[in-house]
Amino acid sequence: MPNRVEVEDELAQVYSDEGAARTLLRRIGFPPGQVPSFGTSVVFWSNVMQRLEAGILVDGVEKLIRQAAKDFPGNAVLSLAAVSSDPSLQRPDGTMPSLRKLTDTLVLAYSDPVSLSFLLTNIGLPAAEIPKVATAREAWYLVLPNLQGRGWLETLVNEVLADPRVAAYHGMIRKAWADFTS
Repeated sequence: MPNRVEVEDELAQVYSDEGAARTLLRRIGFPPGQVPSFGTSVVFWSNVMQRLEAGILVDGVEKLIRQAAKDFPGNAVLSLAAVSSDPSLQRPDGTMPSLRKLTDTLVLAYSDPVSLSFLLTNIGLPAAEIPKVATAREAWYLVLPNLQGRGWLETLVNEVLADPRVAAYHGMIRKAWADFTS
Protein backbone atom coordinates (compact mmCIF):
# COMPACT_ATOMS: atom_id res chain seq x y z
CA MET A 1 0.00 0.00 0.00
CA PRO A 2 1.27 3.51 -0.73
CA ASN A 3 2.92 5.43 2.08
CA ARG A 4 2.26 9.05 2.98
CA VAL A 5 5.04 10.45 0.77
CA GLU A 6 3.80 8.48 -2.24
CA VAL A 7 0.27 9.77 -1.68
CA GLU A 8 1.50 13.35 -1.28
CA ASP A 9 3.58 13.04 -4.48
CA GLU A 10 0.59 11.68 -6.37
CA LEU A 11 -1.68 14.44 -5.10
CA ALA A 12 0.97 16.97 -6.13
CA GLN A 13 0.94 15.53 -9.65
CA VAL A 14 -2.80 15.18 -10.20
CA TYR A 15 -3.77 18.36 -8.33
CA SER A 16 -0.82 20.52 -9.36
CA ASP A 17 -3.14 23.42 -10.15
CA GLU A 18 -3.94 25.63 -7.13
CA GLY A 19 -7.60 26.01 -8.08
CA ALA A 20 -8.16 22.26 -8.42
CA ALA A 21 -6.33 21.61 -5.12
CA ARG A 22 -8.41 24.16 -3.23
CA THR A 23 -11.62 22.85 -4.80
CA LEU A 24 -10.81 19.35 -3.59
CA LEU A 25 -10.21 20.60 -0.06
CA ARG A 26 -13.48 22.53 -0.10
CA ARG A 27 -15.34 19.40 -1.26
CA ILE A 28 -14.06 17.32 1.67
CA GLY A 29 -14.90 20.03 4.23
CA PHE A 30 -11.39 21.26 4.98
CA PRO A 31 -11.68 24.43 7.12
CA PRO A 32 -11.22 27.37 4.70
CA GLY A 33 -9.16 29.42 7.14
CA GLN A 34 -6.71 26.55 7.57
CA VAL A 35 -5.85 25.97 3.91
CA PRO A 36 -2.07 26.46 3.55
CA SER A 37 -0.60 28.86 1.03
CA PHE A 38 0.14 27.41 -2.37
CA GLY A 39 3.80 27.83 -3.32
CA THR A 40 4.51 24.51 -5.00
CA SER A 41 2.10 21.61 -5.16
CA VAL A 42 4.55 19.30 -3.34
CA VAL A 43 4.89 21.63 -0.34
CA PHE A 44 1.17 22.41 -0.39
CA TRP A 45 0.13 18.75 -0.18
CA SER A 46 2.73 18.02 2.49
CA ASN A 47 1.28 20.85 4.60
CA VAL A 48 -2.29 19.66 3.96
CA MET A 49 -1.42 16.11 5.05
CA GLN A 50 0.30 17.39 8.19
CA ARG A 51 -2.81 19.35 9.15
CA LEU A 52 -5.13 16.47 8.40
CA GLU A 53 -3.02 14.06 10.44
CA ALA A 54 -3.06 16.58 13.30
CA GLY A 55 -6.86 16.27 13.31
CA ILE A 56 -8.00 19.50 11.70
CA LEU A 57 -10.81 17.50 10.04
CA VAL A 58 -12.31 14.29 11.41
CA ASP A 59 -11.20 11.40 9.18
CA GLY A 60 -9.60 14.04 6.98
CA VAL A 61 -6.87 11.90 5.44
CA GLU A 62 -9.39 9.20 4.54
CA LYS A 63 -11.85 11.73 3.11
CA LEU A 64 -9.11 13.33 1.02
CA ILE A 65 -7.81 10.05 -0.36
CA ARG A 66 -11.27 8.66 -1.11
CA GLN A 67 -12.32 11.81 -2.95
CA ALA A 68 -9.08 11.97 -4.92
CA ALA A 69 -9.48 8.30 -5.88
CA LYS A 70 -13.04 9.03 -7.06
CA ASP A 71 -11.77 11.97 -9.11
CA PHE A 72 -9.02 9.81 -10.68
CA PRO A 73 -10.40 6.24 -10.68
CA GLY A 74 -7.66 4.89 -12.95
CA ASN A 75 -4.89 6.14 -10.66
CA ALA A 76 -3.23 3.12 -9.03
CA VAL A 77 -1.63 5.01 -6.12
CA LEU A 78 -4.84 6.78 -5.11
CA SER A 79 -7.00 3.67 -5.61
CA LEU A 80 -4.70 1.55 -3.46
CA ALA A 81 -4.49 4.26 -0.82
CA ALA A 82 -8.30 4.59 -0.74
CA VAL A 83 -8.78 0.87 -0.33
CA SER A 84 -6.14 0.61 2.39
CA SER A 85 -7.64 3.54 4.33
CA ASP A 86 -11.21 2.22 4.27
CA PRO A 87 -11.94 0.40 7.55
CA SER A 88 -15.05 -1.25 6.10
CA LEU A 89 -12.79 -3.23 3.77
CA GLN A 90 -10.61 -4.56 6.58
CA ARG A 91 -10.92 -7.95 8.22
CA PRO A 92 -11.99 -8.11 11.88
CA ASP A 93 -8.34 -8.40 12.95
CA GLY A 94 -7.56 -5.10 11.17
CA THR A 95 -5.61 -6.65 8.30
CA MET A 96 -6.39 -6.02 4.67
CA PRO A 97 -7.23 -8.98 2.44
CA SER A 98 -4.72 -9.38 -0.35
CA LEU A 99 -5.79 -9.07 -3.95
CA ARG A 100 -2.65 -10.90 -5.09
CA LYS A 101 -4.11 -14.41 -5.48
CA LEU A 102 -7.28 -13.15 -7.13
CA THR A 103 -5.25 -10.92 -9.44
CA ASP A 104 -2.92 -13.74 -10.46
CA THR A 105 -5.87 -16.01 -11.23
CA LEU A 106 -7.68 -13.35 -13.24
CA VAL A 107 -4.50 -12.72 -15.23
CA LEU A 108 -4.51 -16.38 -16.22
CA ALA A 109 -8.19 -16.37 -17.17
CA TYR A 110 -8.17 -13.02 -18.97
CA SER A 111 -4.67 -12.53 -20.32
CA ASP A 112 -5.96 -10.89 -23.48
CA PRO A 113 -6.55 -7.12 -23.08
CA VAL A 114 -9.59 -7.27 -25.39
CA SER A 115 -11.39 -9.92 -23.32
CA LEU A 116 -10.41 -8.08 -20.13
CA SER A 117 -11.89 -4.82 -21.48
CA PHE A 118 -15.05 -6.62 -22.55
CA LEU A 119 -15.46 -8.14 -19.08
CA LEU A 120 -14.92 -4.82 -17.32
CA THR A 121 -17.39 -2.95 -19.51
CA ASN A 122 -19.92 -5.77 -18.93
CA ILE A 123 -19.86 -5.07 -15.19
CA GLY A 124 -20.35 -1.35 -15.78
CA LEU A 125 -16.84 0.10 -15.69
CA PRO A 126 -16.69 2.97 -18.20
CA ALA A 127 -14.25 2.30 -21.02
CA ALA A 128 -12.39 5.52 -20.14
CA GLU A 129 -11.53 4.03 -16.74
CA ILE A 130 -10.00 0.85 -18.12
CA PRO A 131 -6.23 1.33 -17.89
CA LYS A 132 -4.40 1.57 -21.19
CA VAL A 133 -1.29 -0.45 -20.38
CA ALA A 134 0.93 -2.94 -22.16
CA THR A 135 -0.18 -6.11 -20.40
CA ALA A 136 -3.31 -7.57 -18.88
CA ARG A 137 -1.37 -8.10 -15.62
CA GLU A 138 -0.72 -4.36 -15.34
CA ALA A 139 -4.37 -3.62 -16.08
CA TRP A 140 -5.58 -6.06 -13.41
CA TYR A 141 -3.22 -4.58 -10.82
CA LEU A 142 -4.56 -1.12 -11.58
CA VAL A 143 -8.26 -1.91 -11.91
CA LEU A 144 -8.88 -4.33 -9.02
CA PRO A 145 -8.27 -1.78 -6.25
CA ASN A 146 -10.62 0.57 -8.11
CA LEU A 147 -13.30 -2.13 -8.25
CA GLN A 148 -12.70 -3.01 -4.61
CA GLY A 149 -13.12 0.63 -3.61
CA ARG A 150 -16.45 0.74 -5.46
CA GLY A 151 -17.63 -2.51 -3.90
CA TRP A 152 -17.72 -4.22 -7.31
CA LEU A 153 -15.39 -7.17 -6.73
CA GLU A 154 -18.18 -9.63 -6.05
CA THR A 155 -19.95 -8.46 -9.22
CA LEU A 156 -16.74 -9.06 -11.15
CA VAL A 157 -16.27 -12.54 -9.69
CA ASN A 158 -19.89 -13.47 -10.45
CA GLU A 159 -19.46 -12.28 -14.04
CA VAL A 160 -16.27 -14.34 -14.40
CA LEU A 161 -17.96 -17.42 -12.95
CA ALA A 162 -20.79 -17.01 -15.47
CA ASP A 163 -18.35 -16.84 -18.40
CA PRO A 164 -18.10 -20.25 -20.09
CA ARG A 165 -14.98 -19.15 -22.01
CA VAL A 166 -12.97 -19.29 -18.77
CA ALA A 167 -14.69 -22.33 -17.24
CA ALA A 168 -11.31 -24.01 -16.81
CA TYR A 169 -10.43 -21.29 -14.28
CA HIS A 170 -13.69 -21.28 -12.30
CA GLY A 171 -12.34 -23.52 -9.54
CA MET A 172 -9.25 -21.34 -9.11
CA ILE A 173 -11.39 -18.19 -9.11
CA ARG A 174 -13.71 -19.63 -6.44
CA LYS A 175 -10.71 -20.58 -4.27
CA ALA A 176 -9.03 -17.16 -4.70
CA TRP A 177 -12.33 -15.42 -3.89
CA ALA A 178 -12.90 -17.60 -0.82
CA ASP A 179 -9.36 -16.84 0.40
CA PHE A 180 -9.89 -13.14 -0.21
CA THR A 181 -13.22 -12.94 1.60
CA SER A 182 -12.29 -15.14 4.57
